[in-house]
Amino acid sequence: VKYKGRPIMNRASLVEMAVPYGDPSAPFTRKCAFDVGDYGLGYCANSLELGCDCLGHIHYFDVCMADEFGNPSVKKKAICMHEEDTGILFKHVEYRNGHNESRRSRELVISSIATVVNYEYLFYWRFKLDGSIEFEIKLSGELSTNLTSSGEDPNDPSHGVLVAPGVNAQTHQHMFCCRLDMSIDGEKNTVSEVDIVPEDSTYGNAFGPVETVLKKEQDAVRLYDANKARSWKISNAEGKLNSITKKPTAYKLVPFTRGAAGPTVLTHETSSVSKKGAFAQAHLWVTPFDEKERYPAGE
Repeated sequence: VKYKGRPIMNRASLVEMAVPYGDPSAPFTRKCAFDVGDYGLGYCANSLELGCDCLGHIHYFDVCMADEFGNPSVKKKAICMHEEDTGILFKHVEYRNGHNESRRSRELVISSIATVVNYEYLFYWRFKLDGSIEFEIKLSGELSTNLTSSGEDPNDPSHGVLVAPGVNAQTHQHMFCCRLDMSIDGEKNTVSEVDIVPEDSTYGNAFGPVETVLKKEQDAVRLYDANKARSWKISNAEGKLNSITKKPTAYKLVPFTRGAAGPTVLTHETSSVSKKGAFAQAHLWVTPFDEKERYPAGE
């Protein structure tokens, strides 16, 4: 992926999903779907249709995959590419003379949809005019339901929501694991954590960013902190500088841009779910590139 000819990343991918259910009643203690590893999103991808799945001027991509026997199999229109008008890109009215400047924003959207048993997962990679990139995931389909467990109040399940008489939609999470192989202006990059924190000052009004370089893998297992507006910065380490700030060129990784911050996996660390889905115990894991390490959620 490049912006105006300058490299940003070599590869961005969704590599695993874990869906742990929080009902301690048998047999649900081990209920946790790993929708990529167990099912394969490619096998579950929809053939998209114009007019509902995608609107506007569309370019579709067919996808060739290996079937269960290792033979090539083509899925028609598995990926959709189109542009969207997304409102105002920037606007300003000069109050001194009333001069108005406004520009519309358009995004290049690459999308796919997968049906995994009861759920639909809708994936959207959004490439924007200002150079920013957003990965959006929408959930649709149907809830995974079951009868209320023995000993539960059939009208008030203890670990879910009653959606019909005697039918429980269990409390659960959706944990996504993405892999970003970054290449900001070159292959040598540095990752740092940026917190916005208060500073000591005469009038008590000072605050600003504090940047901490993540130097070791052990120190680079990180949690998001909304109280510090925490983000992570991927900077060029080959001497490429911003022409204004004279600091290394960089991109910022900003989590939870479309809703409240989500917790890490809520199952206990000793549970089989937490052990198998260890990636979900932190929001960010930073490691040096290794061609053999392509599956951060585990082999």
